[in-house]
Amino acid sequence: GGGGGGRRENLLSRLARERYGPLLLTPAAVAAVLACFGAVIGSLTWNGFANTKVGLLVSDFSNVGSYQRDFALRLESDYNLYPAYLFVQTANISATQQVQLDAVAALMRNPWVDSALPMSSVYWLGDSPSSLLALYSPSSPGTPMPPDSFYTTLDVWLVGLGAPSSPDLWCYDVNTNQAADCFDRLPPVANKNIVVGAARGLFNLIGQRQTSSFTSAIETTRAALDPLARLTPS
Repeated sequence: GGGGGGRRENLLSRLARERYGPLLLTPAAVAAVLACFGAVIGSLTWNGFANTKVGLLVSDFSNVGSYQRDFALRLESDYNLYPAYLFVQTANISATQQVQLDAVAALMRNPWVDSALPMSSVYWLGDSPSSLLALYSPSSPGTPMPPDSFYTTLDVWLVGLGAPSSPDLWCYDVNTNQAADCFDRLPPVANKNIVVGAARGLFNLIGQRQTSSFTSAIETTRAALDPLARLTPS
């Protein structure tokens, strides 16, 4: 029989076998493919880190044109708050009062910190006629209490707190070095060996809608507070 029974190879197949295939196997072509692949992966990764929104916004699933969506958009644009804490841990809390008040002042000057909720509404240090609340304002930043009256004023503040505990204070017994209830400074326990070992104050960060905003807020806040942290006695 004749030898022409095989299927004829088309032009595209012959070009792929004779030209395209060998070309892809050259070192230059392999390097170019790997470089393009790396560039695409790098671009997608950068875009994900730089432009990804945090969480699912209420406006994302609200009906367009509804009052719920209008309310959600206003809430997200004007009241986008994220809580953060100023935390201090030291064996001599009374000696850190000025440093902490300076930290409060630095935070209130930070454009990423919400000034609508001043730290005076939640922070506890400072000289006040009726409590330890730091009445911070640009014109009246508060003053440290004398060290010898610090714990006397603390006891008065704890009595007036009207709560069984204070989440912003952590105390310990200097004799045992064990954690203790701050309210055990008061009767009936009245253990004056209990002192404050750590304290915290809440503040709100605003305007964080993109990864770059979060990064800027963190960097700006740390830049303002880190120099003060080095002044805190251990």
